[in-house]
Amino acid sequence: MTISITGSPANPCLFLLHGFLGCKEDFEPLLPKLTENFCCVAIDLPGHGAATEIRRSWPAMAEYLGSLQARFSPDRPSYLYGYSLGGRIALYAALHFPNSWHKVVLASASAGLAEASARAERRRSDEAIARQLRQENLDFGEFLQAWYRQKIFRGLENSGGFREMLQRRQIGNPRSLATALEDFSLGSQPYLGDLLAQSSMQLLLLAGELDPKFVRVQKQLIALYPPARLEILAGCNHNLQAQWPDRVLVEIVAWLLN
Repeated sequence: MTISITGSPANPCLFLLHGFLGCKEDFEPLLPKLTENFCCVAIDLPGHGAATEIRRSWPAMAEYLGSLQARFSPDRPSYLYGYSLGGRIALYAALHFPNSWHKVVLASASAGLAEASARAERRRSDEAIARQLRQENLDFGEFLQAWYRQKIFRGLENSGGFREMLQRRQIGNPRSLATALEDFSLGSQPYLGDLLAQSSMQLLLLAGELDPKFVRVQKQLIALYPPARLEILAGCNHNLQAQWPDRVLVEIVAWLLN
């Protein structure tokens, strides 16, 4: 996997995980503000961006993130931010390596599906998308356009950074993304709700008002783990950081520095 490091190494480290189809460059609009207080380590997840190595298990990803924390920030507070797919990976890593992370921020993420039947259904759905990504005649640009026409992204196309985001997505390798989708499908994810309920992590949850599904999911996480803090951002959809990076920055910085 590939990483980028921005900011003073004397500052606490903030590790940044993007969502499905994304890359570490998705965080560039946030870095000027974040690097005032943090050394930021942005990571290309398996099969995404410039990542050619594909780690195909949840434990391997948790161990990898733990090794990065031990390498870059062994003696200082370390923070973990994950959006959507990256949020699910971040939660798994934080629950399995709790001593590595001082605070965790999850945006539009979940603890997984508790019911085996729901996981099986989601695997079938994601496998169908993976097959589409592997088609020889795939028009990847049209696939991306259709992906972001989903209701959970309502209003994203009107945001200032949407065109640049689509351009970044075009460099993705559809076959690698298909493998990543299968390996880290919500249907393949171990359910983390029980571990979360027993944890003692400092957790901030972010959801967009225009993404009612994940508002509901985040409220379910609060019910599982009442010490967590939930912020619902008005006028935002599923991809909070792409649509309104300034609002996300306000929440992240204020909470991590508190």
